[in-house]
Amino acid sequence: MKIMDIREKSLNEIYGWEPVKTEPDTYVIRTASRAMRLPLKDLSAEEIRLLIGQKVGLRYLLPLAIAILQKNPLKQASLFPGDLLEVCKRLNASDWDGNSEELRAFQDILKAAEPKTVTEFETPCGILRFSDDSGNILPFQIRQEIHEESASVYDNIAEEWMPLDAQNQYTVCIAACSLTIGCEYVMRLYGDCNYAYGDSDECAIASLVTSENVTLSLGACDLNEDEKNRQAVPVTVNGERTGWKYPDAFDTSEMRGYLLFVLPDWSGYRFRLLDDTEPEIRFRIAWAAHTAEHAAPDDYGAVTNWTIM
Repeated sequence: MKIMDIREKSLNEIYGWEPVKTEPDTYVIRTASRAMRLPLKDLSAEEIRLLIGQKVGLRYLLPLAIAILQKNPLKQASLFPGDLLEVCKRLNASDWDGNSEELRAFQDILKAAEPKTVTEFETPCGILRFSDDSGNILPFQIRQEIHEESASVYDNIAEEWMPLDAQNQYTVCIAACSLTIGCEYVMRLYGDCNYAYGDSDECAIASLVTSENVTLSLGACDLNEDEKNRQAVPVTVNGERTGWKYPDAFDTSEMRGYLLFVLPDWSGYRFRLLDDTEPEIRFRIAWAAHTAEHAAPDDYGAVTNWTIM
């Protein structure tokens, strides 16, 4: 006789609880009572978060939470990025009784989710470094932060879209208070790769870096893009306008935070701190291995979806 997978059962079935018959009048009670009637395998991240917050069915729900957090430590169940992680952090040691394996896994997740202060970050396409205008290497923080927007590559022979592995996504943070207003800084990837424009969207821009086996993107937020474009002047050839050119020096009186530029070879960005209105300067970096047998490296441009901030 086939043994029923515990995930096919609901918490009500496992514990022999009677379902709530009256319609609850609060979100917490209404959501919890519905979740307890569902098979464990059908519970959403939000239902798992809410039930763990109420310390209901921890023995069965913690393994589900850990499986989600191992894929994305900052999974947003409903409230904010990392809300599922946060509710698990609030549990007492005794709440993990019967889930010692999950507790060890959770401790590993916490360690991995903590921002790390580094002077360089190694990627499959080179070393990411941050420096001042004198070339001095400066520290920065980096943390794994997975955005769940889908990204895929089309395999022309198989005639299907192949999802890209989303695990290699990181946010780089530089505290503005550690920088000097008026000084120029550079965030750059040093490697023997092909660098090019990737994508842009409103005040965000991303480069595209390709090697034989990996495609990477490095993205930044250009807070003053609109003002920079307003100050651009038209370029004309034989009396016809062919484009726009930035002035040699910008009027920064209407700008805030920092003034950002893409490096000429698209290997990174330089910026100048204008004031202290932004607590930090952020960059996004992500990459994906070339796993589709019949897709060219240039086909992996979808990685920019994860770096357009």
